[in-house]
Amino acid sequence: AETQRPAQLTDERVIELIRLYVRPGFYGRGIGSHLLQAVKQHAVNSGYSGLWLRVWEKNSGAIRMYERDGFKQLSSEPYFIGITANPVVLMVKKLS
Repeated sequence: AETQRPAQLTDERVIELIRLYVRPGFYGRGIGSHLLQAVKQHAVNSGYSGLWLRVWEKNSGAIRMYERDGFKQLSSEPYFIGITANPVVLMVKKLS
């Protein structure tokens, strides 16, 4: 399900990447990067100009992967699961 767009993302042509998971036994094999490339290509082919996402701030491996791919950190915010606030990093990347 789509989540609420952060106020600082005013371009409606920037679409949210909600989830991208790789099974732990397959980490470090480039699978996440390949999946991300497919997502970016599909977004471009669909007329979008960028991607945005939220990632748990303690998921340093995912943050590194997104930064290597050119995503920039915009801010940090709480993401609520029930009444528990989980800090997440908001990231965005322009596509060409």
